[in-house]
Amino acid sequence: MPSSRPGCEALSARIIALALLLWGTLPFAAGPAPAPFHSRLENEVLAAINRARTDPLAYAGDLRRLRESFRDRFSYVDDGVNYLTQEGVDAVDEAIAFLQRVRAVPALAASHGLALAARDLVLDQALRGGTGHAASDGSDPLRRLERYIRLTPAHFLTQAGRVAVGEVIAYGRDRARAIVAILIVDDGVPGRGHRQALFDPRFTHAGVAYGPHPLYGWACVVDLAGAFQEKRR
Repeated sequence: MPSSRPGCEALSARIIALALLLWGTLPFAAGPAPAPFHSRLENEVLAAINRARTDPLAYAGDLRRLRESFRDRFSYVDDGVNYLTQEGVDAVDEAIAFLQRVRAVPALAASHGLALAARDLVLDQALRGGTGHAASDGSDPLRRLERYIRLTPAHFLTQAGRVAVGEVIAYGRDRARAIVAILIVDDGVPGRGHRQALFDPRFTHAGVAYGPHPLYGWACVVDLAGAFQEKRR
């Protein structure tokens, strides 16, 4: 939810649509254990994403509490800070309605390779500034992921013949609940690309990286993928 302290960067067009996979009646785990390669906040971000994926109705209650924090139609207060939104309470209401109808999907497992790819972008932007999905070396999410994982194209090819991966970014927040909330509300983002990626059942793993940003204070990058193998390091 972009605000006076910027939030989400629009999802890259490189988050490519895939042919749907049927999950059937797969059981939903309570959630993976904290990953040793993630920081505490990074683990909290992944846990919050998984809570939303596996129990969207419960997460809708969190957004109702966010809605109650609005002082007027377009601004709300969180931890004593006033945030200005583009769409106001309408975007929160739309997100709540989405959570009430969306099908729950399995939790994302933590991936070290995906976390390293996400960290590459966080470190690059910490040193050189910038926002978005293109690093200063010109790499996109797919190129960064291929440094650390071997994608399995058999089940994840797009019509263009490329393997689909996902990357979402939030700026300017220092708490996991706020990071995930702005990604799911997706205020001001056409098509709600961040939200679509986080609830996409074709993604099975995620890696999170969080660090300083010279303009917005903090940046959080979440990389997502489906069929792949971790490269040996």
